[in-house]
Amino acid sequence: MNRTRQLVLLACLLATLAFVAYSVLTRERTLRDGELVLLRLVPVDPRSLLQGDYMRLRYAIEQDADPTPRRGYLVLSVDENRVGHYVRLQAERDPLKSGEHLLRFGRRGAGAGEVGRLSVGAESYFFQEGEGDKYARAKYCGLRLDGKGGSVLVGLWDEDLERIR
Repeated sequence: MNRTRQLVLLACLLATLAFVAYSVLTRERTLRDGELVLLRLVPVDPRSLLQGDYMRLRYAIEQDADPTPRRGYLVLSVDENRVGHYVRLQAERDPLKSGEHLLRFGRRGAGAGEVGRLSVGAESYFFQEGEGDKYARAKYCGLRLDGKGGSVLVGLWDEDLERIR
């Protein structure tokens, strides 16, 4: 292998490692500093024969959202219990009023001429086999929001807004 090819390969490897490191640091910062918001869940079947025990997450705010945009930002207001409530959908991050939070979304399962289901990225929550009964009482999903529309799933909460551990 000639010297130029080795340098190009090394540069590609370093760029890939830099991207991965940046992604990890961004998620870690969101976990540490992000705003905790709880989103109400709607019940779905929590089992998969191939993947083990997990809960498919469907959000109650999907039912409130305007079906038109294919992607953009879901604007939420957050109450004193940290529960997020649908305000509107918008294409860009701005405008944003005081007390509003952004959650990036896209549409899944949309064919030609179809709208599809609203997707915020956190679509399933995996847990150890045999703990399905514990997580079956989940009523809220906890997300940490980064202020730019990104989010990290941090856990599930019950009806009393207690984290399920």
